Amino acid sequence: MNLIYGYCVNVKVDFVSISRRICFFVATLTVMLIDVNDRAPEFQPSNSYHARISEAAQPGTEVKQVIAIEYDKHAENIKYYLENTGPGSDAFEITEENRESGVITLRRQVDREVQEEIILSVRAQDAGINPLSNFAQVQITVEDVNDNR
Repeated sequence: MNLIYGYCVNVKVDFVSISRRICFFVATLTVMLIDVNDRAPEFQPSNSYHARISEAAQPGTEVKQVIAIEYDKHAENIKYYLENTGPGSDAFEITEENRESGVITLRRQVDREVQEEIILSVRAQDAGINPLSNFAQVQITVEDVNDNR
């Protein structure tokens, strides 16, 4: 939960006591509005991305950047994780230094003759007390290089 706004209001109450004396009471009322982490990050412009990479690309090459938006106040610290689940997905990574930028890089070379297309799943997780996540799919097309001699 994150504090959004705080308000202080002075309240004065005038009254007549049993002994017919005019009295008053002053108190300060503090109201705080709290934002609850109730919205998962949303990928922009959608949760589906496409990228192309040459089979000649070297490890460390930037493949794609995914971006998610956090709408809960003060919970904008989104971290990105690659969920390596499909064939060939282990050739890609989101390094620790790219954890907050969403940049996917090549971990090892890929071979078009082995696999023409690779599907990655990326998780964006917010920094709420009870973190919320959302997923995007990245479809990567491996471009051929004439490597048959």
